[in-house]
Amino acid sequence: MQGKVLQVNISPGGVPKRPIPEGRLTAEGFDGDRWNHPEYHGGPLKAVLLMSIEVLEDLRAQGFPVFAGATGENLTTEGLVYSRIRFGDRFRAGDALIEITRMRRPCETLSVYGTGIQAAIYDERVKAGDPTSPRWGKSGFYAKVLEPGMVRPNDIISVEHMSVREEITEHMSVREEITEHMSIREKHAEHMSVRENEAGRSDAEGSLAEPQGA
Repeated sequence: MQGKVLQVNISPGGVPKRPIPEGRLTAEGFDGDRWNHPEYHGGPLKAVLLMSIEVLEDLRAQGFPVFAGATGENLTTEGLVYSRIRFGDRFRAGDALIEITRMRRPCETLSVYGTGIQAAIYDERVKAGDPTSPRWGKSGFYAKVLEPGMVRPNDIISVEHMSVREEITEHMSVREEITEHMSIREKHAEHMSVRENEAGRSDAEGSLAEPQGA
């Protein structure tokens, strides 16, 4: 999976975050970036927030006046499929290496862009950790920094490690179940074929044993 960094954003606190030409990403986040409520935002496990420009464009189409940096993300990305991202995935963004840690739970701050924006990007299934939700990833992902480095617009952001997918196990189970059903059907067909052959032989033997007419 690969995309690009469309925009690097920081602010002294609150939304929106404004674009900068480049940023140094450390374990504490981008140099110069701040939060209005550090008790909820920031810290090593939420050092950087990623948001998809594709999601922002979809929100605009729904009538929410958002733009790159509007929702408080540090990295606005283009080309990454957020519905396929899972916790534990690692991405190389410019010179930095980051690991996805959790989903952003959108707070009331985003209501400045319109009532209902939170429900458009987050639901109870996402809250429960269900990646099959149609809103999975739409609120953005937090990440921790494994390797500090510079990040700039147009830098490549690509996956370096994908965490174990539960879906893989589920798909394997389904495949095994299908294989088992196919095997049962094949055995049944084979059994029926044997019975038909036996019945055919019996009919043939019976016809041979019948007395011949004058």
